[in-house]
Amino acid sequence: MGRDKIFQRLDLFKELRNRAVHHEPIMFGIGRPSQTPAVTVSLADIHGQMLEMLNWIDPQLALTLSFIDRFADVLGFERTRIEGTIKIRFNIP
Repeated sequence: MGRDKIFQRLDLFKELRNRAVHHEPIMFGIGRPSQTPAVTVSLADIHGQMLEMLNWIDPQLALTLSFIDRFADVLGFERTRIEGTIKIRFNIP
């Protein structure tokens, strides 16, 4: 992977961090309108990219993190909770 791709990835991580800190919506990913065609990068993809970069830096730390990483559980639970709330609020069966 080239330096430009690494910097693009780090920029994506920074954008996710900034949106989260400023309480902007991130549940459905981060839009990348500058790409052609415009895409939305999902939180799961960003999480995977973060783990991959961590593995480059320190494989042992990445392995250790894999034992305590709750990302998939939390994301799945929150999505289900939000969809349930919307269905109740708008009387959707």
